[in-house]
Amino acid sequence: MGEDRQKKAQYWTILNTVPDMVYVLDPEFHFIFVNDAMADVTGYDRDELLGAHASLLFDDAAIEGGTWNRDQLRAGDIEFGYTETELKTAHDDRIPCEIRCQLLPEFDDTDLGAGTAGVIRDVSERKARERELQAQSTAIEASIDGMAILDTDEEYAFVNQAHADIYGYDTPDAFLGETWQMCYTEEEATRFEEDVMPTLFEENSWRGQAVGICKDGSTFPQELSLSLTDDGRIICVVRDITELKERQRELQRKNERLDEFASVVSHDLRNPLNIAQGRLELAQQECESEHLDAAANGIDRSQTLLEDLLTLAREGSRIGEVTAVDLAAVTEECWRTVETKEATLVVETEQHIRADRSRLRELLENLIRNAVEHGGEDITVRVAERDNGFYVADDGPGIPDGERDQVFEAGYSTATDGTGFGLNIVREIADAHGWNVQVTASEGGGAHFDFTGVTTTSADR
Repeated sequence: MGEDRQKKAQYWTILNTVPDMVYVLDPEFHFIFVNDAMADVTGYDRDELLGAHASLLFDDAAIEGGTWNRDQLRAGDIEFGYTETELKTAHDDRIPCEIRCQLLPEFDDTDLGAGTAGVIRDVSERKARERELQAQSTAIEASIDGMAILDTDEEYAFVNQAHADIYGYDTPDAFLGETWQMCYTEEEATRFEEDVMPTLFEENSWRGQAVGICKDGSTFPQELSLSLTDDGRIICVVRDITELKERQRELQRKNERLDEFASVVSHDLRNPLNIAQGRLELAQQECESEHLDAAANGIDRSQTLLEDLLTLAREGSRIGEVTAVDLAAVTEECWRTVETKEATLVVETEQHIRADRSRLRELLENLIRNAVEHGGEDITVRVAERDNGFYVADDGPGIPDGERDQVFEAGYSTATDGTGFGLNIVREIADAHGWNVQVTASEGGGAHFDFTGVTTTSADR
């Protein structure tokens, strides 16, 4: 007997130590044994479980429907019962689980022959992983990018439909068992073998552009990303960039036409204007006439318009090197180079901002010139910092609320001698830096140009 008690004690120790839940039900589905894991996972005390009906933890429908396959066990159709269901807890949670059970052997001194013993395993993590994998699989299949997996022999083991579509094949099955060389010309395949693949195996990833070949023999530019997995497989993501390349070529053609236009304007218009201005100055020395003064104003306006047009044509929305720029110092420089009459400048900033210095000067010069031209000789222009940027404001007549959305449009001007391109240039420069610009009314009733999304930095960067 002592040996039997020792064996039983060992059994109980084992049952209470295993991570899976272990139970025994009597013929009426009441728990007559549960291990520690059963109590821990369900949140019930062992005493609450012992004697309780299985419906405490399982739905009645599941029990009545033969959750534990007891009929099949009795008939000897199966040796072990197996099912997947949900386990109810004391906290009203439901835990996905799998159950493996077996009929208890009959004993002369008990009536447990119709009872059941089983093991319950919490499969929450597995189900979560399955859902995640399913979501990833759905995303891969829905992706407009081609995705594929190469095995260790560099043969296709998986291809999504988008990958097949990009290369002109009806189904992904056309790739399975084939090597990646089927997707590239002989010349491109050689480049991959000599340059791309060695880099991939050395750095575990590679990203760049290539030229793919379709089923019909046509080629197309592509952006390709390769990643190496821990087990030596290769993950491929490919994107057809034919339209992107065409847009880039079209943009290049437009830029070339703009450069040509700027050269023509600079040479063919500036020279006649300079001659006219020289002749006009000589005429003004010989006689006085209001007609000559009007002609001089017209030439000055034409030259200003010419400079603005050249700025838009040559610079557009481009910026050069971005560095740390002292906003106050640049503002002071601009003030000295613009005709400001009797206007006053107030600078309230110690910011250093990340910007193309020369283009920031253009922006500030245009705003200062705009303020002086529209605000009168004794106007005050204020340049100050704000959260996430800076602003330029004046105390002039301001911009009517209904016209604030139009002031940045090319050619828009409320001044009779304005070109209408100054504020358009301001917006172009702001956009090129990634800044947002908005015009409102200043505290003094004038124009307030607010620049946000500006990166500030230390002076030494």
